[in-house]
Amino acid sequence: MLSIIDSTEVVDWPTVKDVAQILDYTEEHVRRLVRARKLSAVKLRQWKIDPESLDDFIKSRTLEATGR
Repeated sequence: MLSIIDSTEVVDWPTVKDVAQILDYTEEHVRRLVRARKLSAVKLRQWKIDPESLDDFIKSRTLEATGR
């Protein structure tokens, strides 16, 4: 589904580097997650990760770790 995103809102989204630090992953691994569509992102000079997508990803990893 194509949605229109306010570019002023996207400016505040975390970058690949930010997300790599949050998740303790390499930047390349975060890019792989974007390519695999496990994280939603848009490219405006640099990749910006959708914060809702990041929250969902973290929640799904937490549920997997607890076996739920």
